[in-house]
Amino acid sequence: MAYVYGTDEWEKAYLAEVERRKTTESKPYIVATPEWTAEGSVSPARAPSRGATRT
Repeated sequence: MAYVYGTDEWEKAYLAEVERRKTTESKPYIVATPEWTAEGSVSPARAPSRGATRT
């Protein structure tokens, strides 16, 4: 069943899926998967891009 993003039903289903995946997937997790994000890793939106340079 498809859920509408941002609804309470979507949030419950997402959290249940994260917990299921955390018990079935082993570390290290693939970057940007739900279980990786749930571990508090760097958000893909905040991660430096390839080729980024410090100034």
